Amino acid sequence: MKKAVIGIDIGGTKIAAHVSDMDHKSYLERRISLPDESKPAVLTGIELNSPDHEEALMRGLDAMLASIISLCRDLITEAKAQNLDVQAVGIGSTGQVDPHQGMVVDANPNIVGWTGARITKVVGDALNLPVIVENDVRVMAQGEVTLGAARNFQNVLCITVGTGIGGAIVINNELWHGANFCAGEVGFVRVTNDETIETLYSGVGIARQYNAKHSTNHTLRAMAALANDGDESCHEAIQHAARETGLYLAPIIGILDPEAVVIGGGVPEMGALWWQPFADAIGSFYLKSVRETPILKAELGNRAGMIGAGILAMRVVD
Repeated sequence: MKKAVIGIDIGGTKIAAHVSDMDHKSYLERRISLPDESKPAVLTGIELNSPDHEEALMRGLDAMLASIISLCRDLITEAKAQNLDVQAVGIGSTGQVDPHQGMVVDANPNIVGWTGARITKVVGDALNLPVIVENDVRVMAQGEVTLGAARNFQNVLCITVGTGIGGAIVINNELWHGANFCAGEVGFVRVTNDETIETLYSGVGIARQYNAKHSTNHTLRAMAALANDGDESCHEAIQHAARETGLYLAPIIGILDPEAVVIGGGVPEMGALWWQPFADAIGSFYLKSVRETPILKAELGNRAGMIGAGILAMRVVD
C-alpha cells in the first residue's frame, strides 16, 4: 500500500479534508458543515459563566472533536479501498494554536468551547495515529510556500481575507510562531476604539456595515453580484473596504519586509472589484520597498488549508 496522510482545515463554518500520498497527489476530499452544537447560536439566551453556559461549551467541544474523528475514520476506510495507508493526520484550526502541545490556546467565538481543545491527544488517541495541529492560516501558508504562489520565495507574509482576516509569517521556509503563537495576526490592527480591520473589512464586516447603513440583509456574495450589475452603493462599499485593507496592511509589509506577500481567502476571489483598489492602496505607500514587494494571489484556493495540513503531517511519516 502507498503511504498517505489526511489534511484537515477547520474554518468558521466548515471542516474540509482530503487524503494525499507523499507526492502530494490528492485522492479523496470531503467538506462538512460544523456540527450545530459548535455554532455560537448555542449560547443564545444563556447567561455567561452559568452552569448552562459551561454545559454548552462542553457540548460544542465534544461535538467538534467527534466530527473530526468520524470524518477521519471514514477517510481512512475509503483510503484503504484505494490501496492507501493513512499514517498521520494534519489539522489546521481556527484560533491561536500551540503546535507543540497540540492544543488551541485561544479561539475566536466562531466555534463554541474550542479554547483549550487538546486536539492532538483526543484525535490521536481515537485514531491511534500521529496528529499534527497548527493554526489554519499557517497551514494555508505552508501549502502556498510548498506548492503554491510562494514556492519560489523563502520569506513570505501570507494573509487571508474571508470570514475574518488572518496572517502567517514564513522565515527561511519555516513557519514563525512568535513567543505566544500569535505571530502574523494582522486582523487585530485597530481602526477605531471598538473596531479592527477584521471587524470592518472582512467579508462579514463589509456586509454588516453595508446592511446597517442601507437596512438590507445582503451577503457579501450578493453585494458583489449587485456591484457587478452596476449597483453603485455595493460597488463603493466593497472598493472602500479593499482600499482600507491595503492601507492598513502596507505598514505591516514595511515592518516585516518579506520577499513576497500572498493574499488568499474568499473575499479576494471577487476579482478586480476587490483586488484592484487593494493593490492600488499598497502601491501608493511611500516606502519604495513596499510598493515593489510582489503581491501574489494565492494559487491553491480553498484547498490550501487541507493541502498545507497534509504537508505538515508528512513530516512525521517515516
